[in-house]
Amino acid sequence: MWRIGPGRNYSKISNSSVWIEDKNDTGSVRKSVDTWYRKRAHETLGRYMERCYAGASRHGVAEPALTICKMLRRWGSCSPKGNITLNLNLEKAPVHCIEYVIMHELCHLKYHNHSKSFFSILTRCQPDWRKRKEVLDWVVIG
Repeated sequence: MWRIGPGRNYSKISNSSVWIEDKNDTGSVRKSVDTWYRKRAHETLGRYMERCYAGASRHGVAEPALTICKMLRRWGSCSPKGNITLNLNLEKAPVHCIEYVIMHELCHLKYHNHSKSFFSILTRCQPDWRKRKEVLDWVVIG
């Protein structure tokens, strides 16, 4: 558990909850919740990345570096250098949608486009990706 905030007004954060002493200090509330949420997202999305990579690695996908940050219009992205960035708000999506985004980005490590080859490896790694994407298309990013 850690504490955030100056002086007497502080927040206590544990793995499952956020306790805020001065609820009238909206800046402190926002900062505490954001900090807790980021920590949780790094743990959760990192765990799903490991799980998805275990499947994708059998198809010759390289191991990526992972970054998690707020993104306005995308759930994820993949750089040509092998870095995957996931949207912090992906944490709010259903698990099967999180796995879809991660697998989609992992497959971009092999094919940096949306070619027939890209969709072929995505289908081999995650045969039901179309259903997952259909659900994700209804989830609001921000």
